[in-house]
Amino acid sequence: MNESIYLIDTNILVQWLASYLPAVQSDNQYYQAQAAIRIKQFMEQDSPAIYVPDLVWAEFLGVVLHKDIDVSGDMDDLRHWFQQRESFIQQMERLIQKQQQFFVWSREESPFRYANLLVRDPKLIDERTFQRLTRSRKAKETGKEKLLDGMDSVILMYLAALADLHPDKRVVLYTGDYRLASIVPRVRQYYPWFANNTAGEYAYQMPARSGYPQKPQ
Repeated sequence: MNESIYLIDTNILVQWLASYLPAVQSDNQYYQAQAAIRIKQFMEQDSPAIYVPDLVWAEFLGVVLHKDIDVSGDMDDLRHWFQQRESFIQQMERLIQKQQQFFVWSREESPFRYANLLVRDPKLIDERTFQRLTRSRKAKETGKEKLLDGMDSVILMYLAALADLHPDKRVVLYTGDYRLASIVPRVRQYYPWFANNTAGEYAYQMPARSGYPQKPQ
């Protein structure tokens, strides 16, 4: 199989923006400076083929511009807050349009039909997946864990659609959510309609080689 291409999750865009703006760093409990720098370098290099789903871009804009608006000051402070973030987001958007590309859902069939199956099918969780979930720190502290939410499942449908367009390549979901990266092999195994040439890579692990993310263990 030829070289990999990458589909980007929302949290990657948030970390990319955080590498520019200290305010975004302080708002993000998952911010890690080294990981954010690696993500910035990865997103701004020319070598890999990178796709940003239109759905992810929409969620990203909602999160960073409208979810937690800074209203601690006056109206002038608020306008400055918006303008500062918007200037960096425009820079990111120009890089996506120049070096990468937005991936727009183009199939006649909606992605939500199969995404609903992922969210609502308990048989997706096999014994190996269950054991992995129970070993997490969150599970040990609270007895609860996250697997897939609705947005995650739709992103996986985008991943499969992109893979169908590139059957000769390894099509990778690049994400800061290790749970999502780790479930891709199980989805591929359990659902015969899911593209076989897909993979998930967790962005916070050290890269295997400069500029490229590494597969989660």
